[in-house]
Amino acid sequence: MNEKKSLLLNGLLFTEEEMRKRTEEILEKNFGRIIEKSRVIPFTYSSYYEKEMGKGIKRLWVVHEGIREIENIAQVKMVTRKLEERFSKEGKRRVNIDPGLLYLGSLVLLSTKHAPHRIYLGDGVWAELTLVFENRSFQTLPWTYPDYRDHIDFFNKIRKLFKEILRCL
Repeated sequence: MNEKKSLLLNGLLFTEEEMRKRTEEILEKNFGRIIEKSRVIPFTYSSYYEKEMGKGIKRLWVVHEGIREIENIAQVKMVTRKLEERFSKEGKRRVNIDPGLLYLGSLVLLSTKHAPHRIYLGDGVWAELTLVFENRSFQTLPWTYPDYRDHIDFFNKIRKLFKEILRCL
């Protein structure tokens, strides 16, 4: 059964290249080797993070080696929050880390913010169904973030990689 199996990915928002590199190194220590990355893109979808992080924010997704099970996924968000805090300067984050789990049928993001479409997991962490796989591609939902909407090809590529990993098990 593959319903409980997933790949862990982390979406990073950052302005400093050195901060991105340091974050990736620590994410690898905590979650395993990075096996795939998106290209770095300008994060022009919202000004929400500019007050905290400044202008010139970039987006990158990294995918970690290893199969994840559903149990204890709230712990992943707790680890990434601690890392954000560790790298903060004067109370402002220098990196934002959004973990997600890619299943064959969906992409689920982990968040510390409540919303009506999120399910509480415990420890201040909610799960959000962000993409669903139908008709040979991931599909968006009304609340899917614009940067996720615009990079469906990347998530389809990761799903294909995940299928290959599962075949080799």
